[in-house]
Amino acid sequence: MTHAHITSWLIAIILFLIAVSLQRSGSAKAKMVQMVLRLFYIITIITGVLLLHSLASLSILYVIKTLAGLWVIGAMEMVLMAMKKGKTGNSGWGCRFFVYIKCGMVSRNIAATPKGMCYIRRWRQRS
Repeated sequence: MTHAHITSWLIAIILFLIAVSLQRSGSAKAKMVQMVLRLFYIITIITGVLLLHSLASLSILYVIKTLAGLWVIGAMEMVLMAMKKGKTGNSGWGCRFFVYIKCGMVSRNIAATPKGMCYIRRWRQRS
């Protein structure tokens, strides 16, 4: 499930960048890409909920990371809608940058926990 979640948010980020470039160029395909992007938002949220459900104990760090992920999705939509209305969308870009920094710090803290280290050790053994 972890691979599906990571793949879905990676594709969502790529689709977001494509949607931004299509929106800037005024292409008619921008609306179609935005609809596919919204589908990947839903897939990302569903796989994230399933990952949270599979945890034995729910740490506050996971809750913070979940809220930050939902905030990123909201900021992505803010940027796209602001561009569609002809505004700059700088607030959305600022929100995304802040959340990326925070998620990086939270992820580092999760990986430092004993359970996180267990996953890192398994990954290194497979390589």
